[in-house]
Amino acid sequence: AKVSRQLIAVNGRPPNPNQEPECLDPRSTSPEPLAFLLPERREKFVFKAAGLGRVGARDAVMIDYRSVKPEDPKVEWKDECVSIDLPGRARGRIWADPETSEILRLDEGIIGLVDITVPRKQQRPGGPTYMTIERADSTIRYRPFSFTDPDEILLLPGSIETTTVVKNSGSPRTRITQTFTNYRRFVTGSRLVQ
Repeated sequence: AKVSRQLIAVNGRPPNPNQEPECLDPRSTSPEPLAFLLPERREKFVFKAAGLGRVGARDAVMIDYRSVKPEDPKVEWKDECVSIDLPGRARGRIWADPETSEILRLDEGIIGLVDITVPRKQQRPGGPTYMTIERADSTIRYRPFSFTDPDEILLLPGSIETTTVVKNSGSPRTRITQTFTNYRRFVTGSRLVQ
């Protein structure tokens, strides 16, 4: 599945054609956050039972996980904006329904502090030559959404909360809350021609 985001309104009005997402805006496309649970990716993580809990009114089984081996950070700069991916540095908790195995909530953060070198082009005069990512936490809460044609109920993100703390950056502390409603599904058809 591919998640895409389209800016529909800014302060209740349609966006201007030249309005670009700001540095801290969520990306227009995002990877599937539960892809690490696929069989071919599970060997990169260690999983451990963490007991029972509740998500809203539902019972949940909690499973803690952490990356096995840290990899080098992947850093992309676009003007003054930076995008940082920290593969192999995840730790978190999965909250799953014990009867259906549906994922109800996913909490994730990073293991340890991560230093990122600031390229000379992005450095301000007299400014720091590195940034330190001290915290990068996220919580995704899933809830059921109904679709028609065909009739189907899918468990999709209902909200995502992220908190980041980056020392020596232009935005040292950031908290973003996203709420998702009005999901739409696009189904296409195909045919083989010989």
